[in-house]
Amino acid sequence: MPDHPVRLRAGGRAAPEATYTQTALHARSPWPASPLIDRLFLDSPIRTRGVFVPPDFFLGAARPTLEDTNRAWRDGAVLLGGRALDDALDAAGIGPAQVDFLGVTTVTG
Repeated sequence: MPDHPVRLRAGGRAAPEATYTQTALHARSPWPASPLIDRLFLDSPIRTRGVFVPPDFFLGAARPTLEDTNRAWRDGAVLLGGRALDDALDAAGIGPAQVDFLGVTTVTG
């Protein structure tokens, strides 16, 4: 049991600056056209998505490897995670040394 009350002081948020419509992402899809791909992109209630890795990253003659893709996503996670943490620290009016716990949620890709 901690000697002080546990409480959430603030939350931070960061999102990619680039957004694309589902139609634009569908047009740049690296997967072969199929009814399933069409449905996943075009029948979604989601209309726009923020993405750190631009969709054209996956296109072209030299397809990125899984290692390339994971590196790009990791770079984005570190950058956006840092922004969210700065946002939360500013909102709470505290410095990093005063943080006892950090919780994170995200989506991949």
